[in-house]
Amino acid sequence: MNIYLKTDYFKFMCNIKVLSILAILSIVLLAGCVEMSAEQIASEMQKKFENLRDYKGTMSITMSFDGESRETESDFMSLMPAKSWMKTTKGDGAGDIFVSNGTTMWSYNSTANEVTIIELPKTKKDNLGQADYVKIVKNMLEQNDVKMSGSEKIDGRETFILEMMPKNKTQEAFTFKQKLWADKETWMPLRMETYDKDGKLIMTMEYRNVEFNTGIPDSEFEFKIPEGAKVVTREMTLPKEVTLDEARKSVNFTVAVPSYLPEGYILDKVTVFKYDNTQSVSITYKKGEEMLSVYEVNKSGYTPKGKFETVKINGVDARYMDSDFGRSLSWSKNRIDITVHGKISKEQLIRMMESIT
Repeated sequence: MNIYLKTDYFKFMCNIKVLSILAILSIVLLAGCVEMSAEQIASEMQKKFENLRDYKGTMSITMSFDGESRETESDFMSLMPAKSWMKTTKGDGAGDIFVSNGTTMWSYNSTANEVTIIELPKTKKDNLGQADYVKIVKNMLEQNDVKMSGSEKIDGRETFILEMMPKNKTQEAFTFKQKLWADKETWMPLRMETYDKDGKLIMTMEYRNVEFNTGIPDSEFEFKIPEGAKVVTREMTLPKEVTLDEARKSVNFTVAVPSYLPEGYILDKVTVFKYDNTQSVSITYKKGEEMLSVYEVNKSGYTPKGKFETVKINGVDARYMDSDFGRSLSWSKNRIDITVHGKISKEQLIRMMESIT
Protein backbone atom coordinates (compact mmCIF):
# COMPACT_ATOMS: atom_id res chain seq x y z
CA MET A 1 0.00 0.00 0.00
CA ASN A 2 1.62 3.17 -1.06
CA ILE A 3 1.48 6.17 1.25
CA TYR A 4 1.50 8.64 -1.61
CA LEU A 5 -1.90 7.68 -3.03
CA LYS A 6 -4.55 9.24 -0.81
CA THR A 7 -8.01 7.76 -1.42
CA ASP A 8 -10.85 6.61 0.77
CA TYR A 9 -9.83 3.05 0.02
CA PHE A 10 -6.37 3.51 1.43
CA LYS A 11 -7.63 5.31 4.50
CA PHE A 12 -9.98 2.42 5.17
CA MET A 13 -7.43 -0.30 4.60
CA CYS A 14 -4.77 1.43 6.69
CA ASN A 15 -7.17 1.63 9.64
CA ILE A 16 -8.71 -1.83 9.29
CA LYS A 17 -5.68 -3.85 8.28
CA VAL A 18 -3.59 -2.46 11.12
CA LEU A 19 -5.73 -4.60 13.44
CA SER A 20 -4.80 -7.88 11.81
CA ILE A 21 -1.22 -6.79 11.05
CA LEU A 22 -0.57 -5.93 14.70
CA ALA A 23 -2.18 -9.17 15.80
CA ILE A 24 0.32 -10.98 13.59
CA LEU A 25 3.11 -8.80 14.97
CA SER A 26 2.29 -9.62 18.58
CA ILE A 27 2.27 -13.34 17.89
CA VAL A 28 5.56 -13.11 16.03
CA LEU A 29 7.19 -11.23 18.88
CA LEU A 30 5.92 -13.58 21.57
CA ALA A 31 6.97 -16.61 19.63
CA GLY A 32 10.35 -15.00 18.98
CA CYS A 33 11.11 -15.05 22.70
CA VAL A 34 11.76 -18.80 22.59
CA GLU A 35 13.87 -21.00 20.36
CA MET A 36 11.52 -21.93 17.53
CA SER A 37 11.91 -22.17 13.78
CA ALA A 38 9.99 -19.82 11.49
CA GLU A 39 7.82 -22.74 10.37
CA GLN A 40 6.96 -23.66 13.98
CA ILE A 41 6.13 -20.06 14.85
CA ALA A 42 3.94 -19.75 11.77
CA SER A 43 2.10 -22.90 12.80
CA GLU A 44 1.45 -21.50 16.29
CA MET A 45 0.20 -18.25 14.73
CA GLN A 46 -2.27 -20.18 12.60
CA LYS A 47 -3.59 -22.10 15.62
CA LYS A 48 -4.19 -18.88 17.55
CA PHE A 49 -6.07 -17.26 14.66
CA GLU A 50 -8.26 -20.33 14.25
CA ASN A 51 -9.61 -19.71 17.77
CA LEU A 52 -10.37 -16.03 17.10
CA ARG A 53 -13.84 -15.65 15.57
CA ASP A 54 -14.55 -11.97 16.20
CA TYR A 55 -13.42 -8.99 18.25
CA LYS A 56 -14.52 -5.40 18.89
CA GLY A 57 -13.51 -2.36 20.87
CA THR A 58 -12.13 1.17 20.58
CA MET A 59 -8.82 2.09 18.96
CA SER A 60 -6.96 5.31 19.73
CA ILE A 61 -3.93 6.46 17.72
CA THR A 62 -1.74 9.46 18.56
CA MET A 63 0.86 10.47 15.98
CA SER A 64 3.64 13.02 16.51
CA PHE A 65 5.21 14.30 13.33
CA ASP A 66 7.58 17.26 12.90
CA GLY A 67 6.42 18.88 16.14
CA GLU A 68 2.71 18.33 15.49
CA SER A 69 0.51 15.83 17.32
CA ARG A 70 -2.72 14.32 15.99
CA GLU A 71 -5.11 11.94 17.70
CA THR A 72 -7.86 9.86 16.21
CA GLU A 73 -10.27 7.50 17.94
CA SER A 74 -12.44 4.86 16.32
CA ASP A 75 -14.86 2.14 17.32
CA PHE A 76 -14.30 -1.10 15.43
CA MET A 77 -15.64 -4.62 14.91
CA SER A 78 -14.11 -7.49 12.99
CA LEU A 79 -15.53 -10.88 12.05
CA MET A 80 -12.98 -13.39 10.82
CA PRO A 81 -11.76 -13.85 8.22
CA ALA A 82 -12.60 -10.71 6.21
CA LYS A 83 -15.48 -8.63 7.61
CA SER A 84 -14.75 -5.26 9.19
CA TRP A 85 -16.56 -2.18 10.49
CA MET A 86 -15.07 1.06 11.78
CA LYS A 87 -16.47 4.46 12.76
CA THR A 88 -14.19 7.40 13.53
CA THR A 89 -15.47 9.21 16.61
CA LYS A 90 -12.66 11.72 17.28
CA GLY A 91 -10.08 13.61 15.23
CA ASP A 92 -9.67 13.73 11.45
CA GLY A 93 -12.64 12.15 9.72
CA ALA A 94 -14.90 12.08 12.78
CA GLY A 95 -18.24 10.65 11.71
CA ASP A 96 -16.79 8.68 8.80
CA ILE A 97 -17.77 5.00 8.56
CA PHE A 98 -16.02 2.14 6.77
CA VAL A 99 -17.65 -1.26 6.28
CA SER A 100 -16.54 -4.38 4.43
CA ASN A 101 -18.47 -7.65 4.19
CA GLY A 102 -15.58 -9.35 2.40
CA THR A 103 -16.87 -8.74 -1.12
CA THR A 104 -18.12 -5.13 -1.02
CA MET A 105 -16.69 -2.13 0.80
CA TRP A 106 -18.57 1.05 1.71
CA SER A 107 -16.71 4.24 2.64
CA TYR A 108 -18.91 7.01 4.06
CA ASN A 109 -17.61 10.58 4.15
CA SER A 110 -19.86 12.26 6.70
CA THR A 111 -18.73 15.80 5.83
CA ALA A 112 -19.62 15.43 2.14
CA ASN A 113 -22.51 13.01 2.84
CA GLU A 114 -21.01 10.75 0.18
CA VAL A 115 -20.70 6.96 -0.01
CA THR A 116 -18.00 5.29 -2.09
CA ILE A 117 -18.75 1.67 -3.01
CA ILE A 118 -15.98 -0.68 -4.09
CA GLU A 119 -16.44 -4.26 -5.22
CA LEU A 120 -13.39 -5.93 -3.75
CA PRO A 121 -11.22 -8.09 -6.02
CA LYS A 122 -11.70 -11.83 -5.63
CA THR A 123 -8.83 -13.47 -3.76
CA LYS A 124 -8.07 -16.80 -2.21
CA LYS A 125 -10.04 -17.55 0.96
CA ASP A 126 -6.87 -17.27 2.99
CA ASN A 127 -5.19 -14.21 1.53
CA LEU A 128 -2.21 -14.61 3.84
CA GLY A 129 -1.03 -18.17 3.23
CA GLN A 130 1.48 -20.31 5.05
CA ALA A 131 4.34 -19.17 2.83
CA ASP A 132 3.53 -15.52 3.65
CA TYR A 133 3.45 -16.24 7.38
CA VAL A 134 6.91 -17.77 7.17
CA LYS A 135 8.22 -14.80 5.20
CA ILE A 136 6.86 -12.31 7.76
CA VAL A 137 8.30 -14.29 10.66
CA LYS A 138 11.74 -14.68 9.11
CA ASN A 139 11.93 -10.98 8.25
CA MET A 140 10.93 -9.96 11.77
CA LEU A 141 13.40 -12.28 13.49
CA GLU A 142 16.24 -11.46 11.12
CA GLN A 143 15.82 -7.70 11.34
CA ASN A 144 15.04 -7.20 15.04
CA ASP A 145 16.22 -8.07 18.53
CA VAL A 146 13.21 -8.99 20.69
CA LYS A 147 13.01 -9.25 24.48
CA MET A 148 10.27 -9.60 27.09
CA SER A 149 10.67 -6.79 29.62
CA GLY A 150 7.87 -7.55 32.09
CA SER A 151 4.11 -7.66 32.49
CA GLU A 152 1.37 -5.14 33.23
CA LYS A 153 -2.40 -4.78 33.32
CA ILE A 154 -3.89 -2.84 30.41
CA ASP A 155 -7.61 -2.05 30.57
CA GLY A 156 -8.02 -4.78 33.18
CA ARG A 157 -6.26 -7.47 31.14
CA GLU A 158 -2.89 -9.08 31.90
CA THR A 159 -0.27 -8.35 29.25
CA PHE A 160 3.31 -9.20 28.31
CA ILE A 161 5.55 -6.18 27.67
CA LEU A 162 7.76 -6.72 24.65
CA GLU A 163 10.52 -4.57 23.19
CA MET A 164 11.80 -4.76 19.63
CA MET A 165 14.94 -3.07 18.33
CA PRO A 166 16.30 -3.22 14.77
CA LYS A 167 19.54 -5.16 14.53
CA ASN A 168 20.94 -2.80 11.89
CA LYS A 169 21.77 0.32 13.91
CA THR A 170 23.42 2.06 10.96
CA GLN A 171 20.22 2.65 8.99
CA GLU A 172 19.23 6.30 8.79
CA ALA A 173 15.48 5.71 8.48
CA PHE A 174 12.95 3.15 9.64
CA THR A 175 15.18 2.18 12.58
CA PHE A 176 12.34 2.29 15.08
CA LYS A 177 12.22 0.97 18.61
CA GLN A 178 8.81 -0.49 19.48
CA LYS A 179 7.17 -1.52 22.73
CA LEU A 180 4.11 -3.72 22.68
CA TRP A 181 1.73 -4.79 25.43
CA ALA A 182 0.24 -8.11 24.26
CA ASP A 183 -2.76 -9.76 25.92
CA LYS A 184 -1.60 -12.96 27.68
CA GLU A 185 -4.75 -14.86 26.79
CA THR A 186 -5.28 -13.88 23.15
CA TRP A 187 -1.85 -12.46 22.15
CA MET A 188 -3.70 -9.45 20.73
CA PRO A 189 -1.85 -6.11 21.14
CA LEU A 190 -3.60 -3.76 23.57
CA ARG A 191 -1.02 -0.97 23.42
CA MET A 192 1.88 -0.19 21.13
CA GLU A 193 4.48 2.58 21.21
CA THR A 194 6.82 3.45 18.36
CA TYR A 195 9.96 5.56 18.78
CA ASP A 196 12.14 7.22 16.16
CA LYS A 197 15.87 6.62 15.77
CA ASP A 198 16.58 9.27 18.45
CA GLY A 199 14.29 7.62 21.01
CA LYS A 200 11.44 10.13 20.64
CA LEU A 201 7.90 8.73 20.91
CA ILE A 202 6.19 9.21 17.53
CA MET A 203 3.14 6.94 17.76
CA THR A 204 0.97 5.47 20.48
CA MET A 205 -1.79 3.00 19.66
CA GLU A 206 -4.21 1.70 22.25
CA TYR A 207 -7.11 -0.73 22.18
CA ARG A 208 -9.75 -0.18 24.88
CA ASN A 209 -12.85 -2.12 25.93
CA VAL A 210 -11.74 -5.01 23.72
CA GLU A 211 -14.01 -8.08 23.67
CA PHE A 212 -13.36 -11.36 21.90
CA ASN A 213 -15.67 -14.02 20.45
CA THR A 214 -18.92 -12.28 21.45
CA GLY A 215 -20.91 -13.59 18.48
CA ILE A 216 -21.00 -10.49 16.27
CA PRO A 217 -23.65 -11.16 13.57
CA ASP A 218 -23.04 -10.86 9.81
CA SER A 219 -25.72 -8.14 9.65
CA GLU A 220 -23.32 -5.66 11.31
CA PHE A 221 -21.25 -5.65 8.13
CA GLU A 222 -23.97 -4.52 5.70
CA PHE A 223 -24.09 -0.76 5.25
CA LYS A 224 -27.32 1.20 4.92
CA ILE A 225 -26.80 4.25 2.71
CA PRO A 226 -27.93 7.45 4.53
CA GLU A 227 -30.86 9.30 3.02
CA GLY A 228 -29.78 11.92 0.49
CA ALA A 229 -26.18 10.70 0.33
CA LYS A 230 -24.35 10.83 -2.99
CA VAL A 231 -23.22 7.37 -4.14
CA VAL A 232 -19.99 6.86 -6.09
CA THR A 233 -18.84 3.48 -7.43
CA ARG A 234 -15.13 2.74 -7.86
CA GLU A 235 -13.20 -0.12 -9.41
CA MET A 236 -10.03 -1.60 -7.99
CA THR A 237 -7.47 -4.26 -8.81
CA LEU A 238 -5.04 -5.73 -6.32
CA PRO A 239 -1.38 -4.65 -6.47
CA LYS A 240 0.44 -6.95 -8.90
CA GLU A 241 4.16 -7.62 -9.16
CA VAL A 242 5.29 -7.45 -12.80
CA THR A 243 8.37 -6.86 -14.91
CA LEU A 244 9.29 -3.33 -15.92
CA ASP A 245 8.25 -4.05 -19.53
CA GLU A 246 4.89 -5.40 -18.34
CA ALA A 247 4.36 -2.29 -16.20
CA ARG A 248 4.94 -0.05 -19.20
CA LYS A 249 2.30 -1.95 -21.17
CA SER A 250 -0.31 -2.06 -18.39
CA VAL A 251 -0.65 1.62 -17.38
CA ASN A 252 -1.87 4.61 -19.35
CA PHE A 253 1.24 6.74 -18.88
CA THR A 254 4.92 6.51 -19.77
CA VAL A 255 6.84 4.82 -16.94
CA ALA A 256 10.02 6.76 -16.22
CA VAL A 257 13.13 5.22 -14.66
CA PRO A 258 16.29 6.83 -13.27
CA SER A 259 19.50 6.46 -15.26
CA TYR A 260 21.43 7.19 -12.04
CA LEU A 261 21.36 4.96 -8.95
CA PRO A 262 23.55 5.28 -5.85
CA GLU A 263 26.29 2.67 -5.79
CA GLY A 264 25.19 -0.83 -4.86
CA TYR A 265 21.45 -0.50 -5.54
CA ILE A 266 19.85 -2.96 -7.98
CA LEU A 267 16.28 -3.42 -9.22
CA ASP A 268 14.27 -5.54 -6.76
CA LYS A 269 10.63 -5.47 -7.92
CA VAL A 270 8.00 -3.52 -9.85
CA THR A 271 4.37 -3.32 -8.70
CA VAL A 272 1.31 -1.99 -10.53
CA PHE A 273 -1.87 -0.85 -8.77
CA LYS A 274 -5.12 0.50 -10.23
CA TYR A 275 -7.96 2.22 -8.36
CA ASP A 276 -10.74 3.63 -10.53
CA ASN A 277 -9.02 6.11 -12.90
CA THR A 278 -5.85 6.20 -10.83
CA GLN A 279 -2.96 4.04 -12.02
CA SER A 280 0.39 3.75 -10.29
CA VAL A 281 3.73 1.99 -10.57
CA SER A 282 6.12 1.38 -7.69
CA ILE A 283 9.73 0.54 -8.61
CA THR A 284 11.86 -0.74 -5.74
CA TYR A 285 15.65 -0.96 -5.68
CA LYS A 286 17.60 -2.81 -3.01
CA LYS A 287 21.06 -2.67 -1.46
CA GLY A 288 21.32 -5.38 1.16
CA GLU A 289 18.46 -4.62 3.56
CA GLU A 290 18.15 -0.98 2.44
CA MET A 291 15.30 -0.07 0.10
CA LEU A 292 14.99 2.77 -2.39
CA SER A 293 11.70 3.40 -4.20
CA VAL A 294 10.43 5.37 -7.17
CA TYR A 295 6.65 5.82 -7.10
CA GLU A 296 4.74 7.15 -10.12
CA VAL A 297 1.02 7.89 -10.32
CA ASN A 298 -1.12 9.48 -13.01
CA LYS A 299 -3.42 11.14 -10.48
CA SER A 300 -2.73 11.23 -6.77
CA GLY A 301 -4.36 14.23 -5.12
CA TYR A 302 -1.75 13.71 -2.42
CA THR A 303 -0.45 16.73 -0.55
CA PRO A 304 2.57 16.02 1.67
CA LYS A 305 2.03 16.94 5.31
CA GLY A 306 4.80 18.45 7.40
CA LYS A 307 7.66 20.77 6.61
CA PHE A 308 9.19 20.62 3.16
CA GLU A 309 11.84 22.49 1.20
CA THR A 310 11.38 23.61 -2.39
CA VAL A 311 14.21 22.56 -4.70
CA LYS A 312 14.61 22.87 -8.45
CA ILE A 313 14.61 19.77 -10.65
CA ASN A 314 15.50 20.68 -14.22
CA GLY A 315 14.09 24.15 -13.56
CA VAL A 316 10.81 22.92 -12.04
CA ASP A 317 9.85 23.12 -8.32
CA ALA A 318 9.95 19.88 -6.33
CA ARG A 319 9.26 19.13 -2.65
CA TYR A 320 12.05 17.74 -0.51
CA MET A 321 11.21 16.33 2.94
CA ASP A 322 13.55 15.04 5.65
CA SER A 323 11.54 13.59 8.53
CA ASP A 324 11.42 10.79 11.09
CA PHE A 325 10.30 8.52 8.25
CA GLY A 326 13.24 9.19 5.93
CA ARG A 327 14.01 11.44 2.97
CA SER A 328 11.77 11.93 -0.05
CA LEU A 329 11.58 14.13 -3.12
CA SER A 330 8.30 14.69 -5.01
CA TRP A 331 8.00 16.17 -8.48
CA SER A 332 5.55 16.35 -11.39
CA LYS A 333 6.59 15.58 -14.95
CA ASN A 334 4.34 15.26 -17.99
CA ARG A 335 1.27 15.22 -15.68
CA ILE A 336 2.72 12.30 -13.71
CA ASP A 337 3.50 12.67 -9.99
CA ILE A 338 6.87 11.08 -9.15
CA THR A 339 8.28 10.47 -5.67
CA VAL A 340 11.70 9.08 -4.78
CA HIS A 341 12.15 7.83 -1.23
CA GLY A 342 15.02 6.11 0.54
CA LYS A 343 17.93 6.16 2.96
CA ILE A 344 20.17 8.21 0.70
CA SER A 345 21.36 11.80 0.88
CA LYS A 346 19.49 14.84 -0.39
CA GLU A 347 22.08 15.27 -3.15
CA GLN A 348 21.60 11.67 -4.29
CA LEU A 349 17.80 12.09 -4.33
CA ILE A 350 18.11 15.19 -6.50
CA ARG A 351 20.55 13.47 -8.85
CA MET A 352 18.19 10.48 -9.16
CA MET A 353 15.19 12.68 -9.89
CA GLU A 354 17.12 14.70 -12.48
CA SER A 355 18.08 11.46 -14.23
CA ILE A 356 14.53 10.10 -14.51
CA THR A 357 13.53 9.81 -18.17
